[in-house]
Parts: sequence; structure tokens; C-alpha cells
Amino acid sequence: MGKDEADCQILFDRITADPEGPAITTIESLQLSLDSIGQALERFNQHNAMVFISGELSINDANAVLGLVSKPNEFRTFHTEGSKVIFETAPLQQVIWLLGNELGTGYLSVRSIYVQSDTASNLPEHPQN
Repeated sequence: MGKDEADCQILFDRITADPEGPAITTIESLQLSLDSIGQALERFNQHNAMVFISGELSINDANAVLGLVSKPNEFRTFHTEGSKVIFETAPLQQVIWLLGNELGTGYLSVRSIYVQSDTASNLPEHPQN
């Protein structure tokens, strides 16, 4: 193996599916301009959705980025370049935990996956801008 384990392929021998029902996926673009990252993402934090963030943010406080590192044996969902953080399908909760109190500038893509149950009334309203 090479020295950067995070860049290795992930091999698996089994995938399981939850036959609960069809899923509805929404993708929304979000632009931040020295906005609170946590406040901008708060509206996507819903209990019945899996939410993933992709894109780039420049963080106002460059020192906040210095300590951000991915765990070596986990799928790399973000990396840093100077004061920038580049998200690669990062779970919403991880982004809020890492940078929720920081100000950022950039573009994000927010993917929300809702599992449709027997009654459509369990699905949330589409988040509004």
C-alpha cells in the first residue's frame, strides 16, 4: 500500500438495500458570502433526510482550517487547501460540527435524500431559499 491510505480504493463484498420505499432526491445550490455556515445549512437539517454537502468554501478565520484533518482509515469527505475547505459528499452533520460557527464564502451543492413511506405526508416540504 502507498503512504496515503485515504486515496486507496474501497473494496467491499456486500451491499444491502432498505426496501422501505422509493427515495426522493433534491439537489440545491447554495452560495455563501461571508455567511455563517451553520445558519446557512440549518434549514437542511431534517430528521427524515440524509443530507450530503459538496463544494468549496473559503473560511474567514484561516486558523479554523488548520486543525481539520480526515481520519486516515475513513472515506475522505473533505480536504483543505490553505484557508479553503473542499467537501466531497460530506454528511451535513459533519460539516456543521467542523465549521458551523465559522463564516464562509463559496458555493455548495446540497443533496437531500428522503425515503418515501406509505404516506407521502411523511415527506418534508422542499426547503425554501
